Amino acid sequence: MLQIPFPQREVTAKNFYKNFNSSAKLPMNILQNFISNREYLDRNCNGNYSHIFSYRFFKLFTIKHFDIALLCMDNLQDLNPMQKNFVGENLDKSRNQYKVIALRWRPKTFGEIVGQDHIVTTLTNAIKADRVAHAYLFVGPRGTGKTTTARLLAMALNASGGPSVDFDPDDEISRSIAVGNCLDVIEIDGASNNSVEQIRDLREECRYAPISCKYKIYIIDEVHMLSNAAFNALLKTLEEPPAHVKFIFTTIEIRKVLPTITSGCQRFSFWSMSIATLSEKLSEIAQSEGTKISKDALLTIARPANGGVRDAESILDRMTTFCEDEITVEAINSAYGLADGNTIDNIISSIYSGDYKK
Repeated sequence: MLQIPFPQREVTAKNFYKNFNSSAKLPMNILQNFISNREYLDRNCNGNYSHIFSYRFFKLFTIKHFDIALLCMDNLQDLNPMQKNFVGENLDKSRNQYKVIALRWRPKTFGEIVGQDHIVTTLTNAIKADRVAHAYLFVGPRGTGKTTTARLLAMALNASGGPSVDFDPDDEISRSIAVGNCLDVIEIDGASNNSVEQIRDLREECRYAPISCKYKIYIIDEVHMLSNAAFNALLKTLEEPPAHVKFIFTTIEIRKVLPTITSGCQRFSFWSMSIATLSEKLSEIAQSEGTKISKDALLTIARPANGGVRDAESILDRMTTFCEDEITVEAINSAYGLADGNTIDNIISSIYSGDYKK
């Protein structure tokens, strides 16, 4: 049996496959640990670890976690031809796959965050002064950068030679955090992991030291979806966490979060973007993408986005496909069923003047 550098865990190729389809994260974490520690494998397995990858197991794994499978190509030179062909085919698909604007333009540094200067300034000053809190609560409407800021904070805290505000987004740790593969930065969906049993598991896991980073960081998205029992189970750990653990919670409904939880966190309120700010950001994206669009059309896209950067980028993405040449106000109104500004002005003017026939 192989001893894996993972807290109190042992695993063999046999129970790898047995547990693969379970909902537990253990097999995937351990497998990632295998392929990211070639030196350890060589020392403990005498270079003979290709038996881990039966073709059926390998195929299941690469379908679900292709980004990690690419590491196999870099670190495991003894894959059989069938496995190599499978990875090669999916690599071509991955390279040619279109990514929406919202993903391609997701901020990679604090300086790229739009419209949340009050939060960026506070967080960067805290990192520089070594005054980082043990728990943060990010509150705000959808699409304003809560989860993105949480990831950037995790990158800054776990940066090489850090914590550092000026971290390299192309660093190995930063890239693994961005795609959700870092073993020490755990993103949890509060909507589907809201039971007291799952929080108890989290409490047990957070006691162990991080594997490759300075801090073990838990990002719980939509934390308001946790049950009251789960909140209460988390409370003690949140109040007195281990020195190597940080919590970052995000929510759009702060009223559903227990006061005992909010009082234990530093709260940051994310603001909806102004139409001018969104329009400026969309103009930058359109110019970089080579999309022709007028200033009035940019303002028209920004209005129905309701202050959300992601919503505005999604509308721009759709309109780029909808319009063959140039994005116009008329095309946006037609696609989204919006009334023309002149029509609205005429209606208001007629009401004001009492001209109901008009």
